[in-house]
Amino acid sequence: MIYKHTRFPWGALPSDVRVKVLDLVVSEIGHPSNGEKMADDRFAGVATLAMVSREWRDFFEPISFHSLSITSSELDEFEKLMGGNNRGRLNVIRNLIFRVDVKAFRSNQCFGTEGREICVENSQIFTSAMMRLLRVLSCGENKGPGLTLEIRAKSHLSYQQMRHPHDKYYDLCCTPIGFQVLSCGGRAVALPKAPIVKGLLIRPKYFRNVGAASIGKILHESLTAVEWLRIERWQQEDKKLEQHFYKKLHKTLFPLLPRAIERICFDIWNSDHDAKLWAPSHPESQLGQDMARLCHRLTDFCTARAAPDVLRYLAELGPKKESKLKRLSMRSPALHPDNIETDRDQLLMEATLAVKVLPRLEVLEIWNMVKAEGYMFRYTCEGARAKLTWRTVNSLPESKGYRLPARVIDEWASVAPLGFLSDLREENHVFMKSKEKPDKFWESCLPLLEPQGFVHSYPTTAPTWNRPRA
Repeated sequence: MIYKHTRFPWGALPSDVRVKVLDLVVSEIGHPSNGEKMADDRFAGVATLAMVSREWRDFFEPISFHSLSITSSELDEFEKLMGGNNRGRLNVIRNLIFRVDVKAFRSNQCFGTEGREICVENSQIFTSAMMRLLRVLSCGENKGPGLTLEIRAKSHLSYQQMRHPHDKYYDLCCTPIGFQVLSCGGRAVALPKAPIVKGLLIRPKYFRNVGAASIGKILHESLTAVEWLRIERWQQEDKKLEQHFYKKLHKTLFPLLPRAIERICFDIWNSDHDAKLWAPSHPESQLGQDMARLCHRLTDFCTARAAPDVLRYLAELGPKKESKLKRLSMRSPALHPDNIETDRDQLLMEATLAVKVLPRLEVLEIWNMVKAEGYMFRYTCEGARAKLTWRTVNSLPESKGYRLPARVIDEWASVAPLGFLSDLREENHVFMKSKEKPDKFWESCLPLLEPQGFVHSYPTTAPTWNRPRA
């Protein structure tokens, strides 16, 4: 029998069959939704298919533009893709990574501070790039899930500039990037409002931080509908720069946070993981007070600074019926192998005072990881069930880890709903150091430590709390 090949019009196929065919096409090309650059071949392939017909455009554009990664040099192309009649494409973007490339370090700036000239030039670059980006995003509609914006500022460094003379990564004295003071007729120029942005992630690139005042300006003037904020930064070797950042937090960031914000995380990266998170000379008490007050208006709060002061001031502020805080995660240098055990135990016991004044608290965790060792203390409360977890991680097979003393356990049992802990777990995990990358213990240790908060994840989507391990 001879079969004659018959061609069916695309429109004659059932809609579910057409969708399956297009899904197969995407699986063959590859899904460009991982924050890849716009110049990626897979992005170009899917974008070409979107030009076949209106139906194909409606199918492929949400895939093409789901996650984008662009640099300041690609803003012209981004404006063409999203401007004019194409502004509807902004509504299908979920994750946008924006990297601002500022001036590269010169060889004589390897281990010194930057001059005023390069700081002014970097501010001009950052200001111009952010104005252009936010102007495009302001055309998006304030409906639906919106998008996550990740901002990175990068100064190109050579390998020699990234290495300390003693063969350790060195934290360069980078002046935080910020906005240029612009004026038009004597009035400050405001940033365009972009309520389509629902989450903001500030991530450093090669030691280049974004200043607190600039973050406050972005949130107050432009990203007024942000629901979560995560600020990552390198700990500066220049303590004056570190002090300046926390003073600016108090004056120019905390007072300007949008009303819609519910989750905040302040995370710190160390160029040398064996170093402690040292306390800046600026009184930690002021930072602790600000953070304690802030906690009550949030559902989730994470910080790598001022943990003892936050806990103490939460207790001093007393019970707040309007408090919304459900999850509190803190990275504290008190959990450090060089510290005496009494300091660690005192912090864990004082934390019970904060739990008593937080009526909706479900999770409190205090953790740290340094010198290839990790510590996690977690209290969880669901209804009448209270669970305490103490987890240690190290690279010594013979080590049994540190055990919680009875007085700490008894103190936490007293704040449990029924006066006792329904579950107490003490775990010690051992990980093997990589011979190829012996200094990469962070990647090996952290999955075993397993903090529940979004302090440890580096997402391009909205951060979420992990489910407790069974």
